[in-house]
Amino acid sequence: MYERFCKTTYLPLLAFSISAGISNQTLSQTVPSAPPKKSAHSAAHSKVSLQKKGLQKAENSAIVTVTVRPQSEVTGGWFTLGEIAEIKGGDKTLREKLTAMQVGVSPLPGLSRTIWPGDIIVRLRTIKLDTPQVKVEALPETKITRSSISVEADEVTKAALVAGQAAIKDMPDASLEPVPGAQKAVLPTGKLLMMAGAFRGAPENGSIVIPMTMLVDGKVAQSIDVTLRVRRKAKVIVARRAIGAHEVVGSDDVYLATVQLPSGFTQPCLDLKDAVGKRARKNLAAEAPISIASLETPPAINANDKITIEWVLGTAKITAPGLSHQSGFIGDTIRVYATDTKKELDAVIIDSRTVRIVDDSDAGAK
Repeated sequence: MYERFCKTTYLPLLAFSISAGISNQTLSQTVPSAPPKKSAHSAAHSKVSLQKKGLQKAENSAIVTVTVRPQSEVTGGWFTLGEIAEIKGGDKTLREKLTAMQVGVSPLPGLSRTIWPGDIIVRLRTIKLDTPQVKVEALPETKITRSSISVEADEVTKAALVAGQAAIKDMPDASLEPVPGAQKAVLPTGKLLMMAGAFRGAPENGSIVIPMTMLVDGKVAQSIDVTLRVRRKAKVIVARRAIGAHEVVGSDDVYLATVQLPSGFTQPCLDLKDAVGKRARKNLAAEAPISIASLETPPAINANDKITIEWVLGTAKITAPGLSHQSGFIGDTIRVYATDTKKELDAVIIDSRTVRIVDDSDAGAK
């Protein structure tokens, strides 16, 4: 019975079961499984994430980034943020405001100064632009240099020499030369114009000063005074030998020659008659020009000179020896001493040897 059951019932069922299992396995390997369906919550979460990323991207694109250069060269008296930094991104109007913002005073032409990030932040706060939409990127220190142009001292001096010719136009054989010590001019960049003003000083005194004004783009940038020495040649009276003070100049003591006049030398003697017979007020050097101011007319009579005293009484004239007690020129009244009468008298100088008393009553005898 059992054997019959196995053959007729169990074995066919077992064979069907195995066949079905194999079929199911084959199907599972050949037919792809469908993707899992997203829940409503998962879809909403993905949408929020995308929105946040979009907002973040929009916020980043609205920020203006200010990148300050480590070194910058500026031109004007004030420098702006646009001259020292790269300004990118964000709103165009905001960028324009930042570009035009004045940061600080420029250094003098050719010099440099340092600024710090805090300087920029303070300026942003002053004009109320320190907003989250502005991001400043800068090193701890930034060097600002003012651009410049240089005018060499030789160039300034040459212009002054040309202008100074007007000062010596009436002085034959005069020339100009610069006094050492001129310095170059350091100016802002721009269109340069150099102008000379009216000279100061007297050329005959040996020097003049030419004021030179530097204009850049029509504005005065710097003024420099250039001192010029006046070299003069003239035909004047020259001492042949050293002449002592109070010594009378003779015709053999001087001669006429063309020489270089020293600085400050004025009123030279131009003719022999200006010097011969005059007395030196001071010591005169040999081979040096003689000025009129260094000579004087000597007195006709000096103190203690032996003289002749004349008395005029009507038509009568009496003479007597005497001694002068004072110096004087012709026509001066001096005190004299009559050696015969041993009296002091007042007398008028007639010449280098004679004095005259017009009336005895006017003699003032002692």
